[in-house]
Amino acid sequence: MSLLRKLDALPGRFRVRLLYGHPAGITDALLDFVASSRHVLPYFDVPVQHASESVLRAKRRADTVKLVPEMAARIRAKLPGATLRTTCLVGFPGETARDAAALVRFVRETAFDHLGAFVFSPEEGTPAFDMPGRPSARVAEARRARLMAAQAEIVASKLAALEGTEDEVLLETPPAKRGAPWTGRTGRQAPDDIDGVTYVRGVPAGAKPGDFLRVRIAGHTDYDLLADAIG
Repeated sequence: MSLLRKLDALPGRFRVRLLYGHPAGITDALLDFVASSRHVLPYFDVPVQHASESVLRAKRRADTVKLVPEMAARIRAKLPGATLRTTCLVGFPGETARDAAALVRFVRETAFDHLGAFVFSPEEGTPAFDMPGRPSARVAEARRARLMAAQAEIVASKLAALEGTEDEVLLETPPAKRGAPWTGRTGRQAPDDIDGVTYVRGVPAGAKPGDFLRVRIAGHTDYDLLADAIG
């Protein structure tokens, strides 16, 4: 919190986004600070890994068993409209079909704005390397595909709900040819391959990377937003 307070006190116009957090770190004090912050976005990237208690315990994340189910509700109660991102891992040794179904159910109920899902890959020298009960690669990939299919439905609904709304985009990449859109990001989109980007049409001449621009959301693709500059 002390670092966030120092960053938030700096002059200028910039964004601070919280990435790779831990459920235990999402305290009421943090949420209250973000709500009143000048620069820290209401954006929370918290890798939950899984929703099954048995899998979390096997991964030695038993401390998150009680924190994960109510985390999203706590954030959204304090910060309506907050962006939630997570990462899930399927195919961990001992994961059952029931565990995998519980994860999909949890993701549907929580409705994360962004989600990345990965298949467990054993690394020599780690405690999980020799654990029994590892699902086959085919089964694990099928579970990942089901999870991402559920997430795709959630994302489509969330992006459709943004159409017609206004937002502020940080311009990043000018078009390669005349008439093409700029690439930028809203506060909901972190700079990586998980969150997607915003393609902005009608950017004024003279705009440069790093500028903030007011836009109206006009549509979306699978994971990206399409927007028009306002004014």
